[in-house]
Amino acid sequence: MAAMGLWTGCASSAKPVPKDSEGPAVVWPLPPDPPRVRYVETISSDLDVKGKTKRSVKDIMLGIEPDRVAIHLGRPAAVVVDSKGRALVTDDGNPGIHVYDIPHRTFALYGTEGEGSLPWPMGIAVDGEDNIYVSDHKRSTVYKFSPAGKFLSKVGEFENPVGVAVDKTRGLLFVVDSQKHHVQVFTMDGKLKQTIGERGSDEGQFNYPTYCAVDNGGSLYVVDTGNTRVQVFDRNFEVVGSFGTNGTAPGQFTRPKGIAVDRHGLIYVTDAAFNNFQIFDPEFRLLLAAGEAGADRGQFRLPSGIFVDNNDRIYVADYGNGRLQILQLLSASVPKENPAAPAQ
Repeated sequence: MAAMGLWTGCASSAKPVPKDSEGPAVVWPLPPDPPRVRYVETISSDLDVKGKTKRSVKDIMLGIEPDRVAIHLGRPAAVVVDSKGRALVTDDGNPGIHVYDIPHRTFALYGTEGEGSLPWPMGIAVDGEDNIYVSDHKRSTVYKFSPAGKFLSKVGEFENPVGVAVDKTRGLLFVVDSQKHHVQVFTMDGKLKQTIGERGSDEGQFNYPTYCAVDNGGSLYVVDTGNTRVQVFDRNFEVVGSFGTNGTAPGQFTRPKGIAVDRHGLIYVTDAAFNNFQIFDPEFRLLLAAGEAGADRGQFRLPSGIFVDNNDRIYVADYGNGRLQILQLLSASVPKENPAAPAQ
């Protein structure tokens, strides 16, 4: 069994912990260990951002509910947050991009009609100018939109494009083609630069990869789902390491899906079988596991995409529960002395 991580209590489920007058908080790990991650809020529809329509006095007296139809998430697949704090969510149960402007409490739908319509959106990423890149399973391509949702162009042709990621510093777009078992690298003007990988289980090979992420140094992280591991590539697209094996022990995977790397270099991986996400340090050692199966706060059903913004907020596409859950990383500090062995 893999050793427990640097943050004690890594495999414990979240439990309500009293939090002043705000009601119970959901945190990981459990007390008496200091909390590292805290549940913040859930978004299931536009009403969770915009708020419900207020009823007039007449409506209340007559028992009339305002005619307001909520736009619900169905099966959220991936999420990204742009520089304005907007959470953009793809939903393979509904067309288009759900845009939740949390700071301004507004909502919009992009890519629902015309040339840029997205019938089956999957992965999503933004570049340094907040342009949006979305892979679509039915269209077998990646669409590029302006920050305001205007369709701009198509990038590449694929069999089953899933994860997308952008290296904002070098101006590169990465697209995971799960069916072809490789990752393609494009320049921002849509030119193919390189193809990484082929089918197999050796170093640098993939077996139905799904999502990917890029860290601040330009390293690429690919969830090699069929091989139940994460592979890491340097700026020259050479393999520098991997972590995870098939199993149910902490630090192992069964159905890894989404991946994110935060500004501290911490790595987050969702697992649809464990119904949680695990956090690893830059040396691939397990720090913490957060979540469990269920529909309550901090619980998940088939979690998919994950993203961490510059304010250390963690956004998880809770696929099976039809919602986006937002959590907060409270501390990224790691003890200098670590008796734990790397996750195997």
